[in-house]
This record gives sequence, C-alpha cells and structure tokens, in this order.
Amino acid sequence: EPQNPLILGNIVWALEHRCAMGWPPIRSDDVQRCVEYARRGISHAGGDARVMAQCAIALIQPGHDYDAGMAVIEQAARLNPNDLYILQACGVMNVHCGDLDRALQFFDRALRLGLPDSSIRFALTGAAHVNIVLGNHALALDYASRSLALNDRFDATYWMLVAGHAHLGQLDKARDWLRALQAIAPDVRLSRIMAAQSSRYPERFQPIVDGLRMAGFPE
Repeated sequence: EPQNPLILGNIVWALEHRCAMGWPPIRSDDVQRCVEYARRGISHAGGDARVMAQCAIALIQPGHDYDAGMAVIEQAARLNPNDLYILQACGVMNVHCGDLDRALQFFDRALRLGLPDSSIRFALTGAAHVNIVLGNHALALDYASRSLALNDRFDATYWMLVAGHAHLGQLDKARDWLRALQAIAPDVRLSRIMAAQSSRYPERFQPIVDGLRMAGFPE
C-alpha cells in the first residue's frame, strides 16, 4: 500500500526522528526519502491530522521548507486541537520557526490535557528549550528534569540538561548528563544534530549547541 497515509506517516516519523536526534543514518539519502514520504503522506492524508503533523515536522526539520510545513501543522491543529501529539508538535515547530509565546501556549495546553506519562515529554522538553533561549536556565532544568522522570530515553531531554547546567557554570553536572546521554546514544554527533535542526531562527538552537560544546559534546 504505497499511498497508505498511516504507513507513510510512520515512515516519516521514524526517519525524521533519527535525523533530528543525530543518530547515524540508515542510508545516505535518509533526508531526501523522509521529505519525499512526507509530501506523499500529506497528499494522501485525507484530513488525518496526526499524519499531517508527522509529515509537517519532516518538511520543517530535515526539509527546511518552513512555510509549507507550518501551514500544514497549523491546519492539523485546527482539525484536531485536543490531540496531544499534534499540540506538542505545533509547540516544537513554533520554537524552531514560529512564535515562542505561541509555542509555550501549545505546551501549556498539552500539559494541562495530558496524563503524566512519557507521551508528554515533548512539551516538557520543548518548554525547557524555550527557557534556555530566554535565559531562564534554572526553570529550563526543572522542565527537563520532569521530562526525564517520565522518559529517560529521549535524547533531547539530555541536551537541555547538559546545556542548562553548562550555562549555569555547572560543568561537572553538565558532563555527567553528557555521559548519561552517551550511554544510550554513543554514536551521536553534534554536526548531525545541527544539520537536521531548523535554521530559520538559528539563534534559537545556538544556546543548546553552545552548552553542549562547553560540556565537550563530540563534534
């Protein structure tokens, strides 16, 4: 079923997440395949808001097609404003190439609607990211710690813990969290993470990069 939107959405999710986390590629054309499947998934989504959101993230992150991706993900939120995945995806994408206040609104709504389980890690980690951008490093660490308590296998949570402590001058703690990340993702490299992140507003990811570098994250 090469046009099945659910299958396409899940393929996109797997490839996009692998790229975004900086994991080693499966094939040299992972990004191209991810974007191709995303465009196909959107064209066959038939109003399935979850599929639309999954595919929109791929357009924005590895694809760097910001206008199209944001248009699709905002439409997904209008179609299903109570889906936790969609709310969190909209928040994260607004961090990368939208409005930070709007991102926090999406995260807040997700946290109010969501159960305290691993599915809410995107909102907590996203809120940590926004607060690092704003210079609220202690608050960022609070959000990241709450995310870690619910899911200790999400790489981005560790990025926030490393960066937050580094910016506070607590390099020993930052390096401890870096070692914890490397225990679950030993082959991650900063160059691959940076390549897959949105660059519409590079200053929003730069504090994370700076903190990771201060802790000695492998380039």
